[in-house]
Amino acid sequence: MPVMDSKIFDELRTSAATDPTAALQRLIECLLEQRQFHQAFDASLMAIRLRLGLPVIWTGKLDDVDDKLRTEIEEGYLDACRMVGFRLLEADQPGDAWYYLRHLTDRRETTSCFENYTPGDESREDYINVAVHEGVAPVAGFRQVLDHYGICNAITLFDSAMSQQPREQRLAVAPLLIADLHAQLQTNLRSEIQQQSGSPPAESMIADMIADRDWLFGEHAYHVDTSHLSAVVRFAREVEAADVLRLALDLCRYGLRLDKQFQFASEEPFADTYTAHAVWFEGLLSANSKSAAWQTARDYFRAKAENLSYEEHGAGPAEVYVAFLAKTGHPRDALTAIRQFIPAGAATSGFAPAAAELAAASGEYDLLAEIGAERNEIVTFATGVLAAAQKESVHSNRGSGMRIDETDLL
Repeated sequence: MPVMDSKIFDELRTSAATDPTAALQRLIECLLEQRQFHQAFDASLMAIRLRLGLPVIWTGKLDDVDDKLRTEIEEGYLDACRMVGFRLLEADQPGDAWYYLRHLTDRRETTSCFENYTPGDESREDYINVAVHEGVAPVAGFRQVLDHYGICNAITLFDSAMSQQPREQRLAVAPLLIADLHAQLQTNLRSEIQQQSGSPPAESMIADMIADRDWLFGEHAYHVDTSHLSAVVRFAREVEAADVLRLALDLCRYGLRLDKQFQFASEEPFADTYTAHAVWFEGLLSANSKSAAWQTARDYFRAKAENLSYEEHGAGPAEVYVAFLAKTGHPRDALTAIRQFIPAGAATSGFAPAAAELAAASGEYDLLAEIGAERNEIVTFATGVLAAAQKESVHSNRGSGMRIDETDLL
């Protein structure tokens, strides 16, 4: 710990009685200059108590003061957390910074700072822990993992941490891993093709590179870690962006050419890993119910939902079918699929939208009410009948010329 200049002790002793506010402010400035951030926080709390007329050494509790004073104490505490937390981040101490910044209710500023912050070698693990495990800046955290620890560690982290994070964060992070592995495989294939044929391939997509080069594949041949390949393809299930889906499909095209020993099975309805995922990605990319790819995917996953029992496989196969219909613009059919294939009270993973969400997307509130009545789910039933009544009321008021702002109903 840095040694304080003896002058500050004299200054504090002199000004404590005449101008205690200035004395504390001078102390805070000195502590910040000396990078003694935790002590600066303690001094800031003293300054808050002094400003509010409380004892500098206060042993009371927030419950003991009136609402107005309690609010002022809490606001002062958050200001001190903000000041010290961001100073610690600037000093490359992300773990200690989060100790204070986690108390802030508005995380936008914290997220922005973590996203634009580059940790040093010694602080990188602390940074990744806060960015990923605390959900502060997961994309930036995973970039650090990919850049400094590699795809293997990124895959392990995604599997262990991201299942606990909101879907939006998984959707933001998964494309990083897909693009990274796709680029690795492209590079490795291009290198082998050049080595074997004497010139680099003209093609850029993996499926095109391997189309007429059977010699790339043999019993023991692979060009990227096959466990990484199957994991990243699995992560791509939730992806929605077309450009990322195309990369994932490209990876599947490669996986299908591998020897069977390298085509690791997944859980149903994706047990046949690369075949099932390729059908899924192609169906999502087409999204046109008249296209052969969409119809193939619909039939494939419907068959899984029909033939794989809930008792043995849980709701997963049915959820995937429901999700496919919802993602490709068929919310009514998805709601009907819930009615047909997901039993009342079934434990679900959240992969597919909820029945109420599908009813809102399709306007089929009567169908939602029917499902609630059939299953003796009174809240589902009430949601359906109330939403239907609300919809009818809006239409009636429009017909009578009354202006209704539907945002007031949300």
